[in-house]
Amino acid sequence: TVSVTGGGSPLNFMWSNGQTAPTAINLQAGQYMVVISDTNNCQDSLLITVNNIGAPTIGNTLVQHILCHGDSQGTASIVVTGGLPPYAYAWNTGDTVAAISSLSAGIYTVTVTDSNNCQTIQSLWVLEPAPLSVTVSTFAASCSSCMDGIATINPTGGTPPYSAMWSNSASSGHSVTNLVPGTYWVQVTDSNGCMVADTFIIDLGVGSTAPQASQFRLFPNPNTGVFRLIIEPGGLADIRVEIYDQIGHLAWQMDKMQVNGINEQLNMQELTVGAYLIRVVVNGVSTVRKLVIR
Repeated sequence: TVSVTGGGSPLNFMWSNGQTAPTAINLQAGQYMVVISDTNNCQDSLLITVNNIGAPTIGNTLVQHILCHGDSQGTASIVVTGGLPPYAYAWNTGDTVAAISSLSAGIYTVTVTDSNNCQTIQSLWVLEPAPLSVTVSTFAASCSSCMDGIATINPTGGTPPYSAMWSNSASSGHSVTNLVPGTYWVQVTDSNGCMVADTFIIDLGVGSTAPQASQFRLFPNPNTGVFRLIIEPGGLADIRVEIYDQIGHLAWQMDKMQVNGINEQLNMQELTVGAYLIRVVVNGVSTVRKLVIR
């Protein structure tokens, strides 16, 4: 727009792009010449530069992801620079502000329009962890009053590390021992505070007239990793020996099918120094004892 003083009215305006009003509109960036003539044919000219301020730019984005699978506490926000403020926001959620909340996992797209009707578009991803779940592996107790049942959890999903709360124990580890037959529960919590619970049953093992698991001998204990295991003969039996570390992972095992007792040397020197549980199962009946490698 040009403003003129002096001269005789009426005034005539001639822009280099052909417009003839005091104000030229719909201009692209560049230089424009305007010639002003009055009624006496006196003229003046002016060279005007129209700068390109550009479209708005989304400079910073901030996303708060979902902590627990299926929740909707995510947030997304943007910071806009450039263009000509004020800005208008249009999210695919229908929101019209720079920051939105109460989001579930998904893709969120915002269109920013400035006062020159210039636009920019940005998509933001709100993520969530996999569902937290837990399975429980159990080993039966050898008699109705025997405290030799074992339960071990295997959590998946969520955000590790995990902790456990057992119905019968103050332990927060992945495995509990010394369980009598019965029904128990365990609640698993991940590092984000997400929780899942499950119930499990410690069964009563089926007895056997063959060698008794509770009568095995293991010596010397502790030692450096070479043990002698003796299960006295007493008829054919299926015998399994399992070694578990302190978090319930199976570290070593041996199976003997239809044998009449065992008198064997067990070499576990590949295991690291520490305390373990040895579980001897004879025809489905198990006994658990502590084993130490030093």
